[in-house]
Amino acid sequence: MSFLAKLDNPIAVVASLQPPEEIIRPIIRLLFVEAIVGSGRAGRVSQFRLGAPIRGQSAFEIAWTRTDHQTSAPDLRTITGTVALP
Repeated sequence: MSFLAKLDNPIAVVASLQPPEEIIRPIIRLLFVEAIVGSGRAGRVSQFRLGAPIRGQSAFEIAWTRTDHQTSAPDLRTITGTVALP
C-alpha cells in the first residue's frame, strides 16, 4: 500500500476543523475521493463506508477501481479496518 502512504490523512484534517457530528462522514468521504481520484490513483470510488463510533472506533471500508491504461482491465482495490473519529 505504498501508493497510499503519500496521501494526507483526511480524518486528521477533519478533526482539526471540529465540524458538527452530522457532517463529519460526508466531509471525510469527499476528501478521500478527491485524494485518490484527483491524484489519478483511481478511476472511481465504488464503495465508502464509515460507521458510527463504538468505544471510539468506527468501521471503515473504501473500494475503488483503477484502470490499467495498457490493458483497460479494471483493478479493484479495497481497504477495510477501524479508525478513530474526532
